[in-house]
Amino acid sequence: MRALVRLRAWRGPLLGLCVAASLSFAGSQQRERVAATPPGRRAPVDGQPGLFCASRLVYTSAPEAPHRFESVYIYPDRVRWYRGVEGSRPLLRDVLYRFGTSFHHLEKNGSRSRVIVPGQEQDELLVQMELRRALLAWPIGFDWTTSPSEPDVRTAVLKGGDGTALGAELWAELDGKRPVRIGVHAPDGTEREALEVLAWDADGRPLELRASVAGEAVWTEKIESLHTRVSFLDAFFQPPDRRAGRGLVVGGQAVHSLDVQPFTFRRIELPAETDWEAALEAFEVERERLASTVEAGLDPVPTIELDDQAQPRALLVRLVEAATPAPQGWTTSTERPGLFFYRLPFDALDPGRLQALRKARPQGAHPGRAYARVLNEDGERRLHLILPLESDS
Repeated sequence: MRALVRLRAWRGPLLGLCVAASLSFAGSQQRERVAATPPGRRAPVDGQPGLFCASRLVYTSAPEAPHRFESVYIYPDRVRWYRGVEGSRPLLRDVLYRFGTSFHHLEKNGSRSRVIVPGQEQDELLVQMELRRALLAWPIGFDWTTSPSEPDVRTAVLKGGDGTALGAELWAELDGKRPVRIGVHAPDGTEREALEVLAWDADGRPLELRASVAGEAVWTEKIESLHTRVSFLDAFFQPPDRRAGRGLVVGGQAVHSLDVQPFTFRRIELPAETDWEAALEAFEVERERLASTVEAGLDPVPTIELDDQAQPRALLVRLVEAATPAPQGWTTSTERPGLFFYRLPFDALDPGRLQALRKARPQGAHPGRAYARVLNEDGERRLHLILPLESDS
């Protein structure tokens, strides 16, 4: 029997500055709760607009339930952390966001986000985010200084979202020009949290890490993907319940703004002018054909890519669970913002619905390829209409 799987708490072993005793930072309790300000202009550092890192975490306290962790940064002040339990059905996930001086937490598959107000909790989260950025983007992004007495050590001051010092510093131990350990030190010099590099890839980037809190190992991490040429919409750094484009109603149906979850698929182009009945029949044929080619199970829900007239253009045969890396001949999509119509009557799908989603997209968003998920509810066909959003840049 499969063990009961739970998300490890952000205030627990994951991202350790929030554990046990409250760890105070100078000025955290005194900072005024001023209105949040939007992020500044995007500002690449050394030609890098930001970074994306996908990892697999294994907690020392729960090795049977590995987590997938994705961290996205657009410099200087947009951050998104996603964390989900591998293999959980339904997927157990939560997300942390930074957008300028606004911080939010979308907790455990919830639909309503929580504001992380200025003060202790926000400062702790920001320190965690900056510690990770310092290692993954080394050496850019921080004003590192060298102590004459410790030539293999670099330090940098940590600042809050409003630019004020947090009363803690980053401390990096080097082996040559690259860090082998980066930690957060209190003003008295004690180490609170650290990331240690256990292995490097062929390009000299971190491959395996170990996180510790107060010297105690918390998790090990295998980095599966690390990119610095990235482009993400502003909406990606805001919880879905706080994005533009919500609240529109078309034909009695509300437009929803949510993140399109990653999925692994095989795309099969349909002949021109294929009607819906032929497309659904073709889906079943292709799903049966592909079932013997992969070990993972296939999603039984017909997923059909649409053309501009909301007619079938291609089949998207999906695995039950997203796979990283994808099997040969398959593709795994990335998580991205999207606009949805849920449970539309099947005969309500028309070009007008598709156009309504396109008009609802936020500024700077480019419409991706729309698709429909066709449901059978007690013999009645309904569908979810989904428009993924891409960055124009």
